[in-house]
Amino acid sequence: MFLGCKNIIKIDITKFNSRNIINMRRMLRDCTNLNNINISNLVTSKDNDMGVLFRGCESLNEINLSN
Repeated sequence: MFLGCKNIIKIDITKFNSRNIINMRRMLRDCTNLNNINISNLVTSKDNDMGVLFRGCESLNEINLSN
């Protein structure tokens, strides 16, 4: 979804309807300038592959996982 988006600094995906997502593999991979992400309320019950989700996110300092 955001693979390789080097200009993204902050993402808030709290409003995404994620109930039917089955694969988030590489979703944020190589977002090298991503510093802050809010993924609270993310539903992952059907997701069977979250591999390398944050690989290459070298600037990532804050992840909000609350629900």
